Amino acid sequence: MALRAATTFYWRGTTTTAFTTSTNWVITGGGAPDADDYPGWDNSEAGGTNVDGDTVIFDAAVTNACAGVDNSAKGDLAALKVTELYNKDLASSGTYLTIDMQAGAEVVIEGTRAGHIYIAGGGTQKIPILRLLDMQSGKTCYLGGTIGILDLLKGQANIIATAIIQTTLNIGYLNSAASDVTLTITAGATIPAAVDVLGGVVTCNVAVTTLRLRDGTWTQAAGNVTALHLYGGRFVWTAGNITLAYINGGNLDGSGSAIIRTITTAYLYPAGTLKIGNGVRTITVTTLHLMCETPKLYVDPGETVSI
Repeated sequence: MALRAATTFYWRGTTTTAFTTSTNWVITGGGAPDADDYPGWDNSEAGGTNVDGDTVIFDAAVTNACAGVDNSAKGDLAALKVTELYNKDLASSGTYLTIDMQAGAEVVIEGTRAGHIYIAGGGTQKIPILRLLDMQSGKTCYLGGTIGILDLLKGQANIIATAIIQTTLNIGYLNSAASDVTLTITAGATIPAAVDVLGGVVTCNVAVTTLRLRDGTWTQAAGNVTALHLYGGRFVWTAGNITLAYINGGNLDGSGSAIIRTITTAYLYPAGTLKIGNGVRTITVTTLHLMCETPKLYVDPGETVSI
């Protein structure tokens, strides 16, 4: 028999929770796939063979959730989508849905009714692009494996300890810069050299090379920051050192932690605020450049700052 063409698989979970069971899927037009076919796999050839270019869509309220599986050795997917109609968890903390995709392919998640989602990039090209558009309140999208570009616009997400975000991490918003995105970057995760933040609430437990914060709240809970470009929002500094800080606007706030920390060089501009008074005088600013006559600078009584 000839190798089947790439097709679109829609999860229905009719018989079990297994991703690799053909009767859990329908294909374009509403029909059933051939026996033992599933995304990335054609069983018609002797021993079966991989198929590249399939699309996977979770777009219905179902009885059986889709369990996790490492499908990354099968064919490269063209796309994976979770729509607002899917109503269950996707995979689990013990077994992620691990996929390989074609170059430039996207995972798009709009999980307004979904439970927790556990997804990872594996194989050769991993997940080139993942866009998180929404999650149900109280549910989290857990991101593992390797992802090239990660765009977070709404919902709660967690970049787990073994995850690698290769080239781009953008944190934005759809409606509210203050609260649309909630992100935890877990200790051990790898993030790009430059991170751009337009909003959201982020807790970071890894070192950051370059952070550009324009709105929202970023809490640096562990790890050093090489260069902070603060244009707006609030940078809550609870741990780690900062080599270079440009406080163009917003608030660099180190007042809530007694941990010993250092800013090597800081530039404080008229629209920016620097709070280093934490009551125990454990923050050092080696060199502070005041770029205005009336800086918004808050220190502890008796504290010395080199200007």
